[in-house]
Amino acid sequence: MPTFSTDDLLTLHEPNGHEFDVTLVSVSTESAQDGTAPDVRLLFDTGWDTYDREVEIFNLFHSSPEVRGDGPPDGFIPGKRVRVELRLSSALAREHFHGTDAETIARHLIALRDDDREHPLLETEAWYLTAASQSLPLPAEASPTAALREGYRTTWDTAASV
Repeated sequence: MPTFSTDDLLTLHEPNGHEFDVTLVSVSTESAQDGTAPDVRLLFDTGWDTYDREVEIFNLFHSSPEVRGDGPPDGFIPGKRVRVELRLSSALAREHFHGTDAETIARHLIALRDDDREHPLLETEAWYLTAASQSLPLPAEASPTAALREGYRTTWDTAASV
């Protein structure tokens, strides 16, 4: 899936109007060959407390416990950053990003952050949680480019559409 990496702040908002900022790591997209909606995904890092509030407590991003896979046996480590992957609803992906590349999508979302904070693409419920993870320490002999993460995937990760 073609990906555009970035390090920009993105502001999302909940149905109750509460806003929160996340560090956007990347945007990826894959156009459908059969004319269906493109698969548009965001990857962002957030603090554990924000993850805990948005996902664990409020089940935002369509993240109710029944769609989440098995995570770490003791849950995520409090205080440690969480990497979250989201998938845009098929209807919004089709409407806004049909035939669009990942860099254009990222730039559009960042522009909305500044120009139209209430845009539907910035609503938490426009997105579906596909995965959440935390980094784990590596042994000293591991390659400097190695990474190890522990977390879970949801049923939205492989659904035909969301």
